[in-house]
Amino acid sequence: MRNLSWSKACAAACLGLALTVLACGGVMTGPSPVAGPPTGWTDVTLTVKAGDQVAFSASGTIDMWPNCEQTKVQEGFPDVNCSVVQHVRPDGTGVFAPGLSDYPMPGAKVMALVGRVGNGPAFLVGTQATVTMSQSGELQLVANDLDWRKADDHGWYLAKVTIAKRTVVLAVR
Repeated sequence: MRNLSWSKACAAACLGLALTVLACGGVMTGPSPVAGPPTGWTDVTLTVKAGDQVAFSASGTIDMWPNCEQTKVQEGFPDVNCSVVQHVRPDGTGVFAPGLSDYPMPGAKVMALVGRVGNGPAFLVGTQATVTMSQSGELQLVANDLDWRKADDHGWYLAKVTIAKRTVVLAVR
């Protein structure tokens, strides 16, 4: 029951932000956060050029371990504070070791919001960043975790991306 209420509250907040963005001339892109964003890299629908300055801001939380209390001992984390992994913000969590070589951005915090251009190297976005693009191509975002681990996640990050005078908002998991 708690997760259903939480999802409705997040959907309402997201809808409010999306309406604000649209009213100010912005564009809501990507999947509907009410339906739930897909796992994997999410296309921002913006093509960038090398040298472009892109501003990012992100909010929201992801519950990356909904059944933490029931499984933390058998998973090898008996002392973990479950509320920390059930409300992870776009800066990620330090509860676990940084992402390994098979993560979208190895070495970055687990669940941190990261971006990339095309199939290029990932860069850290977190809650807020301004990044000068090192290459041209399609901009993408994702939470720094393995896709197979995201199957039971709840929630999403709501990312606002601005380049020049164009702003898009999208849900990312």
